[in-house]
Amino acid sequence: MKFRQLVLPLFTFVALLFFTSCNDLPTDVGYSMLFDTLSLRSVNSKDNLLIASSTNLHHKIQIFNSGALYLGRTDSLFAVSMLRFGYIPDSLSYLTADSIISSYIIMYPTRYAYGDSISNAMSFDIFKINKYWTSKTNDDSLFNGVWGKSDFFDTKSLGSYNTSIKLSDVMNPIKVDINKDLMIEWFKLSALKDTTKINWGIALVPNDNSNVIHQFSAQALAESNPHTELYVIYKDTTGTLDTLNLFTAIDASVVCSKRSYSGTDIITQGSVNVQNKLSFDFSSIPPESAILSAQLELTLNPSKVKKGNYLLDSLVAGGVFITSNIDTAPKYQFYFEKQIPADTIRFLAPKLNQIVEEIIRNGGKGDIIIYPAGWSMVRKIDQMAFYGSNDPNPNLRPKLRIIYSNRFKK
Repeated sequence: MKFRQLVLPLFTFVALLFFTSCNDLPTDVGYSMLFDTLSLRSVNSKDNLLIASSTNLHHKIQIFNSGALYLGRTDSLFAVSMLRFGYIPDSLSYLTADSIISSYIIMYPTRYAYGDSISNAMSFDIFKINKYWTSKTNDDSLFNGVWGKSDFFDTKSLGSYNTSIKLSDVMNPIKVDINKDLMIEWFKLSALKDTTKINWGIALVPNDNSNVIHQFSAQALAESNPHTELYVIYKDTTGTLDTLNLFTAIDASVVCSKRSYSGTDIITQGSVNVQNKLSFDFSSIPPESAILSAQLELTLNPSKVKKGNYLLDSLVAGGVFITSNIDTAPKYQFYFEKQIPADTIRFLAPKLNQIVEEIIRNGGKGDIIIYPAGWSMVRKIDQMAFYGSNDPNPNLRPKLRIIYSNRFKK
Protein backbone atom coordinates (compact mmCIF):
# COMPACT_ATOMS: atom_id res chain seq x y z
CA MET A 1 0.00 0.00 0.00
CA LYS A 2 2.76 2.37 0.94
CA PHE A 3 4.66 1.43 -2.23
CA ARG A 4 1.69 2.47 -4.43
CA GLN A 5 1.40 5.73 -2.54
CA LEU A 6 5.02 6.56 -3.40
CA VAL A 7 5.13 5.39 -7.05
CA LEU A 8 1.89 6.95 -8.28
CA PRO A 9 2.76 10.61 -7.44
CA LEU A 10 6.26 10.11 -8.89
CA PHE A 11 4.88 8.72 -12.16
CA THR A 12 2.43 11.61 -12.44
CA PHE A 13 5.21 14.21 -11.91
CA VAL A 14 7.45 12.71 -14.63
CA ALA A 15 4.57 12.56 -17.09
CA LEU A 16 3.66 16.20 -16.50
CA LEU A 17 7.32 17.24 -16.93
CA PHE A 18 7.56 15.39 -20.24
CA PHE A 19 4.39 16.85 -21.75
CA THR A 20 5.23 20.38 -20.55
CA SER A 21 8.76 20.33 -22.04
CA CYS A 22 7.50 19.08 -25.39
CA ASN A 23 4.76 21.67 -25.59
CA ASP A 24 7.00 24.61 -26.75
CA LEU A 25 8.39 24.84 -30.27
CA PRO A 26 12.20 25.32 -30.71
CA THR A 27 13.27 28.98 -30.97
CA ASP A 28 14.70 30.48 -34.17
CA VAL A 29 18.19 30.09 -32.70
CA GLY A 30 17.47 26.48 -31.97
CA TYR A 31 16.38 25.78 -35.54
CA SER A 32 19.53 27.33 -37.05
CA MET A 33 21.75 25.31 -34.74
CA LEU A 34 19.98 22.11 -35.71
CA PHE A 35 20.69 22.60 -39.42
CA ASP A 36 24.10 24.41 -39.21
CA THR A 37 27.25 22.34 -39.74
CA LEU A 38 30.81 23.70 -39.41
CA SER A 39 33.60 22.52 -41.69
CA LEU A 40 37.27 22.59 -40.69
CA ARG A 41 39.66 22.92 -43.59
CA SER A 42 43.42 23.14 -43.81
CA VAL A 43 45.64 24.76 -46.46
CA ASN A 44 49.40 25.14 -46.64
CA SER A 45 51.93 26.92 -48.82
CA LYS A 46 53.43 23.66 -50.07
CA ASP A 47 50.27 22.62 -51.91
CA ASN A 48 48.77 26.08 -52.50
CA LEU A 49 50.13 29.37 -53.81
CA LEU A 50 49.63 31.27 -50.54
CA ILE A 51 52.98 33.10 -50.64
CA ALA A 52 52.89 35.17 -53.82
CA SER A 53 56.29 36.89 -53.67
CA SER A 54 59.19 37.96 -51.47
CA THR A 55 61.17 41.20 -51.86
CA ASN A 56 64.16 42.45 -49.89
CA LEU A 57 63.94 46.16 -49.08
CA HIS A 58 67.00 48.32 -48.36
CA HIS A 59 65.80 51.56 -46.75
CA LYS A 60 68.92 53.58 -46.00
CA ILE A 61 68.79 55.26 -42.60
CA GLN A 62 70.80 57.19 -40.07
CA ILE A 63 71.21 55.77 -36.57
CA PHE A 64 70.35 58.83 -34.49
CA ASN A 65 70.70 59.03 -30.67
CA SER A 66 69.89 55.32 -30.41
CA GLY A 67 72.46 54.16 -27.87
CA ALA A 68 75.05 52.97 -30.38
CA LEU A 69 77.64 54.47 -32.71
CA TYR A 70 79.49 52.55 -35.44
CA LEU A 71 82.89 53.31 -36.85
CA GLY A 72 85.14 51.33 -39.19
CA ARG A 73 84.95 49.34 -42.39
CA THR A 74 85.02 45.84 -43.85
CA ASP A 75 85.16 44.64 -47.45
CA SER A 76 81.46 45.41 -47.95
CA LEU A 77 80.45 47.78 -45.14
CA PHE A 78 81.51 51.30 -44.22
CA ALA A 79 80.47 53.05 -40.99
CA VAL A 80 80.93 56.77 -40.30
CA SER A 81 79.89 58.69 -37.18
CA MET A 82 78.85 62.33 -36.78
CA LEU A 83 78.97 64.12 -33.43
CA ARG A 84 77.70 67.46 -32.18
CA PHE A 85 78.57 68.82 -28.75
CA GLY A 86 76.16 70.88 -26.70
CA TYR A 87 76.60 73.92 -24.43
CA ILE A 88 79.87 75.19 -25.89
CA PRO A 89 80.64 78.20 -23.67
CA ASP A 90 80.82 81.73 -25.08
CA SER A 91 83.26 82.84 -22.38
CA LEU A 92 86.38 81.19 -23.81
CA SER A 93 86.70 83.12 -27.05
CA TYR A 94 89.91 84.70 -25.72
CA LEU A 95 91.81 81.39 -25.84
CA THR A 96 94.71 80.99 -28.24
CA ALA A 97 96.71 77.98 -29.36
CA ASP A 98 99.36 78.82 -26.77
CA SER A 99 96.86 78.87 -23.89
CA ILE A 100 95.33 75.49 -24.79
CA ILE A 101 97.44 72.69 -23.36
CA SER A 102 95.52 69.85 -25.04
CA SER A 103 92.15 69.00 -26.57
CA TYR A 104 90.80 65.50 -27.15
CA ILE A 105 87.73 63.30 -27.20
CA ILE A 106 87.05 60.21 -25.11
CA MET A 107 84.93 57.44 -26.66
CA TYR A 108 83.49 54.33 -25.01
CA PRO A 109 83.69 51.14 -27.13
CA THR A 110 81.43 48.19 -26.36
CA ARG A 111 82.33 44.52 -26.82
CA TYR A 112 80.38 44.27 -30.07
CA ALA A 113 82.50 44.26 -33.22
CA TYR A 114 81.74 43.29 -36.81
CA GLY A 115 84.37 42.17 -39.29
CA ASP A 116 87.90 40.98 -38.61
CA SER A 117 87.93 41.13 -34.81
CA ILE A 118 91.12 38.98 -34.74
CA SER A 119 93.60 41.27 -36.48
CA ASN A 120 91.28 44.09 -35.38
CA ALA A 121 92.79 46.98 -37.35
CA MET A 122 90.99 50.21 -36.43
CA SER A 123 91.90 53.47 -38.14
CA PHE A 124 89.93 56.68 -38.71
CA ASP A 125 90.29 60.43 -39.19
CA ILE A 126 88.37 63.37 -37.76
CA PHE A 127 86.99 66.10 -40.02
CA LYS A 128 84.93 69.19 -39.42
CA ILE A 129 81.41 69.02 -40.79
CA ASN A 130 80.79 72.14 -42.86
CA LYS A 131 77.29 71.55 -44.19
CA TYR A 132 73.74 71.29 -42.86
CA TRP A 133 72.74 67.74 -41.93
CA THR A 134 69.78 66.18 -40.16
CA SER A 135 68.61 62.85 -38.79
CA LYS A 136 67.54 61.95 -42.35
CA THR A 137 71.03 62.36 -43.86
CA ASN A 138 71.99 58.86 -45.05
CA ASP A 139 74.44 56.95 -47.24
CA ASP A 140 73.15 58.41 -50.51
CA SER A 141 73.19 62.03 -49.40
CA LEU A 142 76.59 61.74 -47.69
CA PHE A 143 78.67 59.79 -50.18
CA ASN A 144 76.67 59.16 -53.35
CA GLY A 145 78.42 55.81 -53.78
CA VAL A 146 82.00 57.00 -53.12
CA TRP A 147 82.77 56.08 -49.52
CA GLY A 148 84.81 58.52 -47.48
CA LYS A 149 84.57 61.43 -49.92
CA SER A 150 81.82 63.85 -49.07
CA ASP A 151 81.14 67.54 -49.53
CA PHE A 152 79.63 67.46 -46.04
CA PHE A 153 83.14 67.09 -44.56
CA ASP A 154 86.17 69.38 -44.68
CA THR A 155 89.25 67.88 -46.33
CA LYS A 156 91.69 68.75 -43.52
CA SER A 157 92.18 66.03 -40.92
CA LEU A 158 91.86 67.39 -37.36
CA GLY A 159 92.89 64.18 -35.63
CA SER A 160 93.36 60.49 -36.23
CA TYR A 161 93.33 57.11 -34.52
CA ASN A 162 95.30 54.10 -35.70
CA THR A 163 95.34 51.51 -32.90
CA SER A 164 93.42 48.27 -32.43
CA ILE A 165 90.72 48.28 -29.76
CA LYS A 166 91.16 45.31 -27.46
CA LEU A 167 87.97 43.33 -26.85
CA SER A 168 87.56 42.28 -23.22
CA ASP A 169 84.94 41.91 -20.52
CA VAL A 170 85.77 45.41 -19.31
CA MET A 171 86.24 47.78 -22.24
CA ASN A 172 88.57 50.72 -21.80
CA PRO A 173 87.74 54.10 -23.36
CA ILE A 174 89.87 55.42 -26.20
CA LYS A 175 91.38 58.89 -26.43
CA VAL A 176 91.80 60.83 -29.69
CA ASP A 177 93.54 64.22 -29.86
CA ILE A 178 91.79 67.02 -31.76
CA ASN A 179 93.42 70.05 -33.36
CA LYS A 180 93.39 73.04 -31.02
CA ASP A 181 92.44 75.39 -33.86
CA LEU A 182 89.03 73.71 -34.07
CA MET A 183 88.40 74.47 -30.40
CA ILE A 184 89.37 78.12 -30.88
CA GLU A 185 87.01 78.36 -33.86
CA TRP A 186 84.12 76.85 -31.85
CA PHE A 187 84.63 79.21 -28.89
CA LYS A 188 84.68 82.28 -31.12
CA LEU A 189 81.64 81.04 -33.05
CA SER A 190 79.73 80.59 -29.81
CA ALA A 191 80.56 84.13 -28.69
CA LEU A 192 79.36 85.65 -31.98
CA LYS A 193 75.71 84.77 -31.34
CA ASP A 194 75.25 84.68 -35.10
CA THR A 195 72.52 82.18 -35.97
CA THR A 196 73.63 82.09 -39.60
CA LYS A 197 76.96 80.57 -38.59
CA ILE A 198 76.49 77.15 -37.05
CA ASN A 199 78.80 74.58 -35.55
CA TRP A 200 77.83 71.39 -37.41
CA GLY A 201 80.13 69.17 -35.37
CA ILE A 202 82.72 66.61 -36.43
CA ALA A 203 82.76 63.46 -38.55
CA LEU A 204 84.74 60.34 -37.72
CA VAL A 205 85.57 58.65 -41.01
CA PRO A 206 87.36 55.28 -41.32
CA ASN A 207 90.24 54.93 -43.76
CA ASP A 208 91.72 52.05 -45.75
CA ASN A 209 93.71 50.76 -42.77
CA SER A 210 90.53 49.53 -41.03
CA ASN A 211 89.16 46.00 -41.39
CA VAL A 212 86.65 45.97 -38.52
CA ILE A 213 83.63 48.00 -37.42
CA HIS A 214 83.47 48.79 -33.73
CA GLN A 215 80.41 49.80 -31.76
CA PHE A 216 80.62 52.67 -29.28
CA SER A 217 78.23 53.53 -26.49
CA ALA A 218 76.04 56.52 -27.29
CA GLN A 219 73.20 58.41 -25.75
CA ALA A 220 69.59 57.37 -26.17
CA LEU A 221 66.26 58.61 -24.93
CA ALA A 222 65.49 57.46 -21.36
CA GLU A 223 68.93 55.84 -21.03
CA SER A 224 72.02 57.06 -19.22
CA ASN A 225 74.70 55.47 -21.39
CA PRO A 226 78.24 56.80 -21.34
CA HIS A 227 78.81 58.76 -24.53
CA THR A 228 81.57 60.72 -26.21
CA GLU A 229 83.18 63.49 -24.17
CA LEU A 230 85.27 66.46 -25.26
CA TYR A 231 88.06 67.75 -23.02
CA VAL A 232 89.92 71.03 -23.38
CA ILE A 233 92.72 71.70 -20.89
CA TYR A 234 93.73 75.36 -20.92
CA LYS A 235 95.15 78.28 -18.97
CA ASP A 236 92.67 80.99 -18.07
CA THR A 237 93.37 84.74 -17.99
CA THR A 238 95.18 84.38 -14.67
CA GLY A 239 97.36 81.55 -15.94
CA THR A 240 95.53 78.98 -13.82
CA LEU A 241 95.11 75.53 -15.34
CA ASP A 242 91.47 74.62 -15.99
CA THR A 243 89.51 71.88 -17.79
CA LEU A 244 86.40 72.09 -19.94
CA ASN A 245 84.37 68.89 -20.21
CA LEU A 246 81.52 68.64 -22.74
CA PHE A 247 79.28 65.76 -23.81
CA THR A 248 77.77 65.07 -27.20
CA ALA A 249 74.27 66.38 -27.80
CA ILE A 250 73.85 64.31 -30.98
CA ASP A 251 75.34 60.86 -31.66
CA ALA A 252 74.70 59.68 -35.20
CA SER A 253 76.04 56.94 -37.47
CA VAL A 254 75.52 55.88 -41.05
CA VAL A 255 76.35 52.27 -41.98
CA CYS A 256 76.75 51.90 -45.75
CA SER A 257 76.63 48.60 -47.62
CA LYS A 258 77.82 47.45 -51.04
CA ARG A 259 76.01 44.13 -50.80
CA SER A 260 73.31 43.10 -53.22
CA TYR A 261 70.04 42.12 -51.56
CA SER A 262 68.23 41.14 -54.76
CA GLY A 263 68.45 37.36 -54.36
CA THR A 264 65.66 34.95 -53.48
CA ASP A 265 66.61 34.59 -49.81
CA ILE A 266 64.67 36.47 -47.15
CA ILE A 267 67.23 38.93 -45.72
CA THR A 268 67.17 41.16 -42.64
CA GLN A 269 70.09 43.28 -41.44
CA GLY A 270 70.34 45.67 -38.54
CA SER A 271 71.79 49.22 -38.83
CA VAL A 272 71.98 48.86 -42.63
CA ASN A 273 68.18 48.50 -42.37
CA VAL A 274 67.42 45.63 -44.73
CA GLN A 275 63.93 44.17 -44.38
CA ASN A 276 61.81 41.75 -46.36
CA LYS A 277 58.29 42.16 -47.73
CA LEU A 278 56.43 38.85 -47.90
CA SER A 279 53.28 39.08 -50.02
CA PHE A 280 50.33 36.69 -49.64
CA ASP A 281 47.41 35.62 -51.80
CA PHE A 282 44.54 34.10 -49.81
CA SER A 283 41.91 34.46 -52.53
CA SER A 284 41.32 30.67 -52.47
CA ILE A 285 39.96 30.94 -48.91
CA PRO A 286 36.28 32.04 -48.65
CA PRO A 287 36.11 35.66 -47.43
CA GLU A 288 33.79 34.90 -44.50
CA SER A 289 35.97 32.11 -43.12
CA ALA A 290 37.01 32.08 -39.50
CA ILE A 291 40.74 31.52 -39.09
CA LEU A 292 41.30 29.05 -36.29
CA SER A 293 45.06 28.69 -36.68
CA ALA A 294 47.74 30.33 -38.83
CA GLN A 295 51.47 29.92 -38.43
CA LEU A 296 54.48 30.81 -40.55
CA GLU A 297 57.85 29.08 -40.34
CA LEU A 298 61.18 30.27 -41.78
CA THR A 299 64.33 28.17 -42.18
CA LEU A 300 67.69 29.80 -41.56
CA ASN A 301 70.23 29.74 -44.39
CA PRO A 302 73.54 29.53 -42.46
CA SER A 303 75.66 30.18 -45.56
CA LYS A 304 74.20 33.67 -45.93
CA VAL A 305 74.35 34.67 -42.25
CA LYS A 306 76.93 37.38 -41.48
CA LYS A 307 77.30 38.36 -37.85
CA GLY A 308 79.47 40.14 -35.34
CA ASN A 309 81.00 38.62 -32.23
CA TYR A 310 77.69 38.34 -30.33
CA LEU A 311 75.31 35.37 -30.48
CA LEU A 312 72.80 35.41 -33.31
CA ASP A 313 69.36 36.69 -32.32
CA SER A 314 66.76 34.12 -31.30
CA LEU A 315 63.91 36.45 -32.35
CA VAL A 316 62.99 38.07 -35.65
CA ALA A 317 60.16 40.60 -35.86
CA GLY A 318 57.28 40.81 -38.31
CA GLY A 319 54.76 43.56 -38.79
CA VAL A 320 51.79 44.77 -40.79
CA PHE A 321 52.02 48.42 -41.79
CA ILE A 322 49.03 50.56 -42.69
CA THR A 323 51.00 52.58 -45.26
CA SER A 324 54.05 51.84 -47.37
CA ASN A 325 56.15 53.88 -44.95
CA ILE A 326 57.68 51.18 -42.77
CA ASP A 327 59.45 53.78 -40.63
CA THR A 328 56.12 54.19 -38.85
CA ALA A 329 54.87 51.94 -36.04
CA PRO A 330 53.25 48.73 -37.33
CA LYS A 331 49.53 48.14 -36.93
CA TYR A 332 50.32 44.59 -35.84
CA GLN A 333 53.66 43.25 -34.66
CA PHE A 334 54.61 39.65 -33.98
CA TYR A 335 57.77 37.58 -33.58
CA PHE A 336 59.40 34.54 -35.12
CA GLU A 337 60.98 32.52 -32.33
CA LYS A 338 63.97 30.27 -32.88
CA GLN A 339 63.23 26.53 -32.84
CA ILE A 340 66.10 24.08 -32.45
CA PRO A 341 65.55 20.76 -34.22
CA ALA A 342 68.48 18.47 -34.84
CA ASP A 343 69.02 19.18 -38.53
CA THR A 344 68.04 22.78 -39.29
CA ILE A 345 67.34 26.02 -37.43
CA ARG A 346 63.79 27.23 -37.90
CA PHE A 347 61.99 30.34 -36.71
CA LEU A 348 58.26 30.07 -36.03
CA ALA A 349 55.53 32.71 -35.77
CA PRO A 350 52.71 30.59 -34.30
CA LYS A 351 49.74 32.95 -33.98
CA LEU A 352 48.95 34.92 -37.13
CA ASN A 353 45.20 34.26 -37.00
CA GLN A 354 44.11 37.91 -36.76
CA ILE A 355 46.48 39.10 -39.50
CA VAL A 356 45.47 36.35 -41.94
CA GLU A 357 41.77 36.87 -41.24
CA GLU A 358 42.04 40.63 -41.83
CA ILE A 359 43.82 40.09 -45.15
CA ILE A 360 41.10 37.65 -46.23
CA ARG A 361 38.36 40.10 -45.22
CA ASN A 362 39.99 42.85 -47.33
CA GLY A 363 40.37 41.25 -50.72
CA GLY A 364 42.60 38.29 -49.90
CA LYS A 365 45.94 39.94 -50.70
CA GLY A 366 48.34 41.58 -48.26
CA ASP A 367 51.91 41.89 -47.00
CA ILE A 368 53.95 41.50 -43.87
CA ILE A 369 57.38 43.02 -43.29
CA ILE A 370 60.12 40.94 -41.66
CA TYR A 371 62.89 42.83 -39.84
CA PRO A 372 65.36 42.63 -36.90
CA ALA A 373 63.64 42.49 -33.53
CA GLY A 374 63.84 45.27 -30.96
CA TRP A 375 67.13 47.10 -30.49
CA SER A 376 68.82 44.78 -33.01
CA MET A 377 67.46 47.13 -35.67
CA VAL A 378 70.11 49.70 -34.66
CA ARG A 379 72.37 48.01 -32.11
CA LYS A 380 73.62 45.19 -34.31
CA ILE A 381 74.82 44.94 -37.89
CA ASP A 382 74.11 41.21 -38.15
CA GLN A 383 72.65 39.89 -41.39
CA MET A 384 70.17 37.04 -41.05
CA ALA A 385 69.03 35.04 -44.06
CA PHE A 386 66.18 32.58 -44.57
CA TYR A 387 65.45 30.38 -47.55
CA GLY A 388 62.94 32.02 -49.88
CA SER A 389 59.76 30.69 -51.47
CA ASN A 390 61.59 29.87 -54.74
CA ASP A 391 64.33 27.76 -53.18
CA PRO A 392 64.98 24.51 -55.14
CA ASN A 393 64.43 22.49 -51.97
CA PRO A 394 60.73 22.70 -51.05
CA ASN A 395 61.48 21.55 -47.50
CA LEU A 396 63.49 24.73 -46.88
CA ARG A 397 60.95 27.22 -48.22
CA PRO A 398 58.75 29.30 -45.88
CA LYS A 399 55.89 27.18 -44.56
CA LEU A 400 52.50 28.78 -44.02
CA ARG A 401 49.75 26.61 -42.50
CA ILE A 402 46.17 27.82 -42.09
CA ILE A 403 43.18 26.07 -40.52
CA TYR A 404 39.81 27.73 -41.12
CA SER A 405 36.11 27.03 -40.87
CA ASN A 406 33.16 27.94 -43.09
CA ARG A 407 29.47 26.96 -43.43
CA PHE A 408 28.24 24.41 -45.91
CA LYS A 409 25.95 25.85 -48.56
CA LYS A 410 22.38 24.57 -48.22
